[in-house]
Amino acid sequence: MPTAELTRKSALLTNFNSITGRIAAARPGSVPTELMAVTKYAADEDVKLLIEAGAIKIAGENKVQDARNKWTNGALAALRAGVKLHFIGHLQTNKAKAAVETFDWIDCVDSLKIAAEIDRHARDLGKTMPVLIQLKLNTSATQSGVTPD
Repeated sequence: MPTAELTRKSALLTNFNSITGRIAAARPGSVPTELMAVTKYAADEDVKLLIEAGAIKIAGENKVQDARNKWTNGALAALRAGVKLHFIGHLQTNKAKAAVETFDWIDCVDSLKIAAEIDRHARDLGKTMPVLIQLKLNTSATQSGVTPD
């Protein structure tokens, strides 16, 4: 491994360990068991170094096409099997099929319509798609989500 790459890897791991250490210090006696790295703007080489070092096990992306290019066909495709990939943004209905094909989790189901689309595409692929439901706890017209009722 070239010296510049070793230096970068060392800096990334130092930062990662600093973050996890600060989390542990904020909650004495508890250690985060699952930390999601949002990789949407990170350099592919940095993500690759952290995955290979065992630091990233869960990654979050908020653009279906960008994630598909990166994790299915691109620089991170060879490492995809070792990472749980979460979709973490607003999912448009027309991107539900690609999201189900690409991601392991969808963390932002904000309507019955998108839930039905995800379910339909997952069923077609013989896949169970874990999801998180975005609750809307206020009446603001600018915020999305499923009302508790």
